[in-house]
Amino acid sequence: MPSTIEAVKARATMSEIIGIIREAYGLPYDPFKMIKNPFWEVKHD
Repeated sequence: MPSTIEAVKARATMSEIIGIIREAYGLPYDPFKMIKNPFWEVKHD
C-alpha cells in the first residue's frame, strides 16, 4: 500500500499502477496486449 500511495503522489496513472500490480501477480501488464509496460523498455543511445 505505501508504494501505491507514493505512485499516486508521483502522478502515476491508474493504468500504470494496475499494470504493475498485475505483473507482480504474474499476469500480463495489459491483458489485451495493446500497450507494453513503459517501465521495461530498453533505450539505446
